Formats: sequence, structure tokens, C-alpha cells
Amino acid sequence: MISTKLNYKLQGSLQLQGDKSLAHRCLFFSLLSPEESKIDHLPTTADVQSTIRCLKQVQSSQTWQVFDCQNSGTTARHLISLLCASQIAGKMIGDTSLQGRDMLRITSHLMASGAKLKMTNERYLPIEVFASDLHLSQYELKIASAQVKSSLLYLASLCYRPIKKKKKIHSRNHTENLLTHMGAEINVKSNTLFFTPPQHFRPLHFSIPADPSSAAFIATAALLSSGSNVEFKDLLLNPTRIGFFDILQKKGAPISWQITDSSIEARGKLKVSWWQNPLAFEVSADSIPSLIDELPLLFFLATQAEGTSCFQGIEELKHKESNRIDSTLELFESWGINHYQMVGNKLFIPGGQPIRKLSSWQSHDHRLSLLRAIGNFSFNGTLDQPSECWQVSYPGLVDDLKQLMLAI
Repeated sequence: MISTKLNYKLQGSLQLQGDKSLAHRCLFFSLLSPEESKIDHLPTTADVQSTIRCLKQVQSSQTWQVFDCQNSGTTARHLISLLCASQIAGKMIGDTSLQGRDMLRITSHLMASGAKLKMTNERYLPIEVFASDLHLSQYELKIASAQVKSSLLYLASLCYRPIKKKKKIHSRNHTENLLTHMGAEINVKSNTLFFTPPQHFRPLHFSIPADPSSAAFIATAALLSSGSNVEFKDLLLNPTRIGFFDILQKKGAPISWQITDSSIEARGKLKVSWWQNPLAFEVSADSIPSLIDELPLLFFLATQAEGTSCFQGIEELKHKESNRIDSTLELFESWGINHYQMVGNKLFIPGGQPIRKLSSWQSHDHRLSLLRAIGNFSFNGTLDQPSECWQVSYPGLVDDLKQLMLAI
């Protein structure tokens, strides 16, 4: 175990905010039913607030509106399906980060179905949407994107038309779980998904479980802090979302979980303790969809382990709020961690690399900024000043650390 200057351990239990991936989908899908839905434990994060604002605009029946998705790719990719299916004309915009994210992965399918769109440089926001008639049938997904898959299933639900989709690789299945609960019929044969909407969608009555992606930040600090023992209550335990915990547990990390309810989504409690002798691990391409947002945390844990860790199939990280491969390695450099190697599509990170200095490195990418905070805390207990970009996913990180901190 690499020694640190940390004089604290993390002890106690946490009830984190609701999972934002589920929250976005619940909000959009609630429009499918003519009956009233009730969604509890919605997170107050900026991303989810973007979805709420845009849906209020959709329901206002005003002509030609400007929809500001701010930083939320999930909002943008579901909203464009909603506007196209509902023949609502308008303009979609976002912040600088979102305007740099490729929308062609969803708009190409929409335009092939008859949607009339005017995009910036043929693939970016701002995007103008014009009323048009759609024809849906079959789609082939070249990438393992849960957002694209979900947007197309939402489009088919809004149009009340069956579709089939060929999938390259499995991804998060929140959309399938929610739509099935609302009455849709979904069957998967080999790599093809067959979707048939019901005549009438049932309303959603659902309390959103806590966010495992937020839990992974606290868990990382606990794994590296001597004597730590943290329990997360009512946590989302969908297998397609807990790859981070699964991979580490298989390498001997003291992580355990118990499912207490599996209706709609698996949920329960998860416990994490200090990992006294962390070992290197390997992340295969097949496992990426279940831990895509937690990869930077795994990169960091790899630097603290014994042996060399290997990561494959991580190209999708280049298409997030930043190029999260390059950004994470820049952050490492600011800590004095500089041993890693890219060989083709594989990233090798040797362990035994302690943080040598606090980092003041800045990023607009919320997950990278949060990672810097966890690394600085693990080094000597420093609590970073919350950054504005934390509002996107985990604004309460420092408060949660304070709640758990006990002096050694």
C-alpha cells in the first residue's frame, strides 16, 4: 500500500442523490402516458434541471422556441427525438462543452427516418429542428452508446411504431427497464433488439435509487484511506452500472453489496472499506459500458496498485465533456504521476506512483474536476473548493466527505 499524508478515515453511511441517468429518462418517458406519473428522489443536479426546463418549454405550446440543454448530452439526445416525433420546430443550443460533442451519432438515424435538421458543421449544436413526417424501421448502432439507443427507443415510443435495432455491444439498459414497466414489449435475439410499444403507456410511479457514479468517488477515497468503512444506502445496483465496483471486488477490494429490491431497477446497500494491498486489474472492452463514467477513477486507482493495469476499448472517453483520456493524464502530470503508456488501443498504467504534490489543475469537465478533488483529499486530506462544474453531477462531494471524516 502506498503511504499518504492522510490523517483521516471515512466512516459512516450516505444517502446520495438520485441517479441522473434514470432521472432524465423518467422525466422524458413520463410524457408517454396520458396519466400522471409520480417520480420521487429526483436529483437537483444541473443536468437534470436542464431536462426539466426543456420539457416545460415543450409543454408550453409556443412556436419556435430556443431550447438550452446547457451541459447535458442526455437532455439534447432525448429532446431532439421528442421534437422530431412531436413535429415541434425550434432551435437546440448548449454550453461550449456540449457544442463540441458530436450529435451525428443520433441525428444520422433521425435524418434517415425523414427528420429535417440544420446542424452546425453538419454534426454539432446549435441544431435547428423543422416539422417533418417520420418513417421508422431498422437501425444499426455502430457504437455502445446508451444515449443513442435510448433516444431511438424514445422516438419509437413517441411515434407508437415498432422498430428493431442491431447493437454492436451491450450498454446500459435503464430505458428497456422503464419502457417495459410502462407496457412496451422488448425482446433481444443475438445482437438485435425488437421493440413494440403498447397501445397505451402506463404512468411511472418510481423513487429513483441513489447514483452509483457519485458513490464511486467516495468509494475511491475510502479504498485509499486507512481504517475507512462506508455504506451507501438505497444505491442503484443495476449490473450495467456497477462495473467499477465489480472489477475491483474481483481483484480483492473489500466491496460488497446486497440487493433489497429488484422491481424496475435493482437497488440496495453497498459497503466499501480500506483496501490495504490494492492489486493491478484489467478492464476489457466488453466491460466498458458498465463503467464508462468511472474510468478516470480506475485510472487513478491503477496508479496506486501493485503491478501494471491494462485498459482496452476506451476510445469512447474521447467523446465525453472532454477527451477524458488526455485530460486524466494531464491531471496525473499535475500530481507528479507520469508513468503510463498507450500501445495501440490499450492504456497501460503501472502502480506504485504516489501523488507527490497537490494539484490546482483546472477542467470544465465535472468528472475530472471531481477526480482532482478525490486525489487531493487522498494525498493529505485537502478539501478542494467546490467548482461550478460539479453542479452537473455531484455538487455535494465536499459536504459528504466532511460528514464521513474522522481524525485518526
